[in-house]
Amino acid sequence: MKKLFSLLITLTLLAFSCEKTEVADGTPECIANKVKDFHKTSVCGDANVKEYLFQEATVYVFVEGDCAPEEDDRVYTTKCKLLGYVGGEFSNDTLNGEHFYDNAKFVDVIWTK
Repeated sequence: MKKLFSLLITLTLLAFSCEKTEVADGTPECIANKVKDFHKTSVCGDANVKEYLFQEATVYVFVEGDCAPEEDDRVYTTKCKLLGYVGGEFSNDTLNGEHFYDNAKFVDVIWTK
């Protein structure tokens, strides 16, 4: 009985430790790595990462989710350069002199928690 219990615990731990973070195909490697980190640290069950076109460039917006409305969404380039913050309680939603959500074109959701 003790061996069976130990086996069940081991299998359960293995199952949960092998959890993969699925990111959309074609996502730049540095963004995929940031998504994996974000998956571990995000607190909301609806956290996500969205791809947009903004000022003729692809950008990625890391959205914490509805349980943390005060959190700003982080906007990164394809090279993982932080452009700035939008949304949230204290953000002005302006990046590079333009209002982000008025000028960005939504492309796809590349990851959801």
